[in-house]
Amino acid sequence: KRDFTCATLFGILTDYNPHSYWIYDSVDYYITSTEQARQKLIESGIIQEKIKTLGIPIDPKFKNKPNISDIKKKLNLKLDLPTILIMGGGQGLGPIKQIVCALDRMDADLQIIALTGTNKKLYKWLLKKSKKTFKKHVIALEYTEKIDELMSVSTLIVTKPGGLTTAEALSKGLPIIIVNPIPGQEAKNTQFLAASGASKIAESYSELPSIIKQLLSDPQQIEGMHQAASNIGKPDSALDIARLMIRGG
Repeated sequence: KRDFTCATLFGILTDYNPHSYWIYDSVDYYITSTEQARQKLIESGIIQEKIKTLGIPIDPKFKNKPNISDIKKKLNLKLDLPTILIMGGGQGLGPIKQIVCALDRMDADLQIIALTGTNKKLYKWLLKKSKKTFKKHVIALEYTEKIDELMSVSTLIVTKPGGLTTAEALSKGLPIIIVNPIPGQEAKNTQFLAASGASKIAESYSELPSIIKQLLSDPQQIEGMHQAASNIGKPDSALDIARLMIRGG
């Protein structure tokens, strides 16, 4: 039998604001996403030597810089149009239909990538509408492992403020538009992202067109959001955490 009594226990936070349920006497090291999260743990009584600010662990491939033109051609995207990426998690949840329809009615030149995850009903609906109804160029995609490539070719992402998705977007320097965050952890993530300058908040999908149109008409503002996202993104997070764990702290 193996003896785990001397094992080092790491608590890795995957949101931007620590919750009280993370605090246990048996945790040897806490991995936080931000300096703000680190300070809150200290305020909760965790000694600072036990806290390492290394980020939310994401796949190292998000650090890659792929050929944008090649990916756009592969996806049948137009090379010269802004691209809006819409994500609702692996299950394709949320008002994705309403968001796509709202953007399709916009008086602005853009194209849309809508990820439906495992939601086959939504995927079939979008395919049908993209062929017969939508005015904009809409690409519907099912579950994919190539989120890093999709983020690389996108101008903006519209998503819920989950820790992993937003960490991936930040690592790509991708400006984020958050739609209707629910109270609790989503709202706290949203507060951090908005304060950093990397995101905008739409209280409902009906507000999206005006926010996106304003951003697309102001390239300097998009560039500012890109820089803000890049400044707080941690594309090496998973590798840095693995190195720490191998060292034992």
